[in-house]
Amino acid sequence: MKCHFSIAMLGLLVTACSSAPDTRLLSVADLPLKSTTLPSFSIEQAPLRANARYITYDAKTGKERKLKVGDYYYVRWYDAHPEEPVRVVMHYTQAASGATPQMRELRLDEPREARKIMVTPFFFTGEDRARKGDVMTWKVELYCGGQLKDVHRSYMWRDTPKTPVAPESVEKEAVQDEVTAAADAVTPLPITVELPAARSHSPAAAVPAAPAGASSPAGSSGASGASGSSASSAPVAPLPAPVE
Repeated sequence: MKCHFSIAMLGLLVTACSSAPDTRLLSVADLPLKSTTLPSFSIEQAPLRANARYITYDAKTGKERKLKVGDYYYVRWYDAHPEEPVRVVMHYTQAASGATPQMRELRLDEPREARKIMVTPFFFTGEDRARKGDVMTWKVELYCGGQLKDVHRSYMWRDTPKTPVAPESVEKEAVQDEVTAAADAVTPLPITVELPAARSHSPAAAVPAAPAGASSPAGSSGASGASGSSASSAPVAPLPAPVE
C-alpha cells in the first residue's frame, strides 16, 4: 500500500514539475489619464479613477496635475527564471509620429529573489507626450536569457516587414543580369526593302522618234539637241511675194 502511495505521489510531483509555467506575459493594462478631473464613481470607471488618484496624489498645483495627464501602461508578467536577465520591450506609435514605431525597454540584469509576478510600468506624460500626442498602437515583447518568450500587441498594431539591403556590388550585378536577359529575349524583326527598277540610258530609248512632217517644238528641240550645230547652219527659203 505504501509503495503504491509513493508511486502516486511521485507521479503527481513529476506532473507538477513538467507543467510549471514558463516566463510569460500575463496582461497589459492601459489606464490613460485624459484630464485633471477624476473619473466618475461608476464601476466601469473604477480602475481609471483608482489610477488617477494614485498618479495625482503628490500633485499640489494645477500645473503639476496637468503634467500628469498622459498614457499609463502596466505590464504584468511571470518571472519563472529569476536567475536569468530579462528585458521588457515596448514598441509604440504616437499621434504625431505617424506609423514610425518607437521603443522603450526595461532591463533586469541582476538576479531576482524568487519566482513571482512582476509589474513593469510605462508612462507617457509631460511635455514630450503633449508634443507627440496620445499613444495609438503598441506591442510588448518579453525576453528571458536572450530569447523571446511572449508578445502582446494592441488590435491596431501592424508589424512592418524589414527588407534586407544588398551590397552595392551585388545590386549592380543583378541589374546587369536583368539587362542582359532582356536583350537576349528580344527577337529582331525581318526588314524588306523594295528597290526601283533600273533605268536605261540609251538615246533611242530615252527620246522616241518623231513622225515625218511633225513640227512639234519638243521635236525641234530634240532634233536640235541631237544634230548640234548642223541644224542651225541650214539655208532658209525666202518668203513668196504678195500677189496684187
